[in-house]
Amino acid sequence: MRLHLTALRTFFSKHGGVLAGALVGFIWFVRCAGFQVLDPTDVGWVLSGEDWTQHFLGWAFFRHAPWAFPLGRIDGYLYPLGVATVAMTDSNPWVSLLLKPISPLLPADFQFLGPWLAFCFAAQGAAGAWLARTFTSNAFAQAASGALFALSPVLINRIGHDTLCAQFVLVLLIGLHLVRAPERKVVRRHLGIAAGLVAFSAGVHPYLAAMALALAAALVIKLALADRAFGWLGAGAAIGALFAVALLVSALFGYFAPGVSAGIGFGYYNSAPLALVNPRGLSHVLPSWAPEREHYEGYGFLGLGVFLAMGAGAVSAWFRRKDLRRLPWRRTWALAAISFALFFFSFGSQLRWGNRTLLDLSFLYRGLDMLTGAFRGSGRFVWVIHYAVIACAVAFLLWAWRDRPRIAAAILASAALAHALDFMPRIEGVFSRAALGRELRSNLWDRIGTEYRHLAILPPQINGNCPGGLHAGTLHYVLGHIAARQQMTINSGYLARVAPDMRRATCERARELVVTGELDPQTVYVVDRPRLARLLVSPGRPICGVIDGYDVCVARGRDTELVRAFMRSPPAAGSVP
Repeated sequence: MRLHLTALRTFFSKHGGVLAGALVGFIWFVRCAGFQVLDPTDVGWVLSGEDWTQHFLGWAFFRHAPWAFPLGRIDGYLYPLGVATVAMTDSNPWVSLLLKPISPLLPADFQFLGPWLAFCFAAQGAAGAWLARTFTSNAFAQAASGALFALSPVLINRIGHDTLCAQFVLVLLIGLHLVRAPERKVVRRHLGIAAGLVAFSAGVHPYLAAMALALAAALVIKLALADRAFGWLGAGAAIGALFAVALLVSALFGYFAPGVSAGIGFGYYNSAPLALVNPRGLSHVLPSWAPEREHYEGYGFLGLGVFLAMGAGAVSAWFRRKDLRRLPWRRTWALAAISFALFFFSFGSQLRWGNRTLLDLSFLYRGLDMLTGAFRGSGRFVWVIHYAVIACAVAFLLWAWRDRPRIAAAILASAALAHALDFMPRIEGVFSRAALGRELRSNLWDRIGTEYRHLAILPPQINGNCPGGLHAGTLHYVLGHIAARQQMTINSGYLARVAPDMRRATCERARELVVTGELDPQTVYVVDRPRLARLLVSPGRPICGVIDGYDVCVARGRDTELVRAFMRSPPAAGSVP
């Protein structure tokens, strides 16, 4: 018993700061989102029409799909296109893949988005504390550093997009830049960790993968320049291996599958030079500059706490000015270079200052559409310099007060507290919004899967309505949930990227179907008002009725519960389109 207690004390003395940082991150998340989102059976907030809904539906269809290549393929979503994967629905491929084998044991409505978000905030705090642990053994200083990272405005700003909250990957990679690698085994460990983080991020979100890959490549250069770990030939081979890891994982999850668009609109959601200091109205103390467009993807505000830590660092530098030459500046060159390069990239094709366009940068990216077109939200790349600034401020304070770690801990704790009191995250009510489809009360919706295999919207909704479609833009979410619960397919949905020609072809086929009226006997069609009028006079003359205000049609020739209900209640003039 005494031996176990001794081992426990040793564990907490070594990892207590990291655990405390994780706890701060978790508490901050619960304070912002509430405990209810941690319930995996509560899907109401997930079905509110935010990005969460798209991500949840991708998982809901994938859990019942047969195993196929690419990994995460979902044949029943956007049926029968066959282009949907959990990667293209941003449904967190690694987690979806991990949960699929045990899906039969899980409830019909099961969401992992809430627990995942809590994990990301806790991991962010732990990563920030781990970064500090390389400079101090003081657990309080480590925890305070973890708090400063967990409270990052960038993290809470993207809480509406769960996969983009895995920003702890960036913190860990930045931390590796600041750590010495004096021995070959340490170099191998750092490279292994970097490769693992690149592979992990490639199976979470492509933007995080791009940032992780850039940081990992810069880490290799740092190992070559500052730590003299290998020559340029070895550095080139290591960088090539990192690229290969990223491409392999991306290909396995279907990011390059047929039907996936490379994307257009580079830099539409860009960042600006003031991104790091502009609170956008979310600070009680600091002033804001209103941009011409919101640039919400380019939000990089550091926070009052970080500014206070940087001020304290400047004062500390004055007292320690004789020691500044001893700072390991060479370790930061590669990190600084990649941070500023990605910051510049975040501007996209226009350099803005407030609401003014200072410089058109499109000439720099001319002819690179295949590479830049995928980054419509280029502003996200400001995150790297955001976290690099925080990391360097923390590291400098811990170095400056290495002989008095309690002073550094007090400064960092005060900075984190000041930030928590000053910053005002605008997420009130986001997690309590009502689920879509509240108007669907008929029990017919819950039984169509016993007699039909497919559910379809006419005209389809693939990243929006087909031309002329009058359905509400969120209908594919509502019907997608119905189809997923009953293991049916649906012809509509939203993908991160879908080839425009495939979308046009699908819309054209739907138009021909309306003209002939030859409906598939295994499909239930939810039709908008103009198409209903054409179907009723088409040669196929389907059987149509109204369910909860929606016009629904099925093919003739079958005796089903739906047909019998429609025979008793044909379409009414006042149905909802």
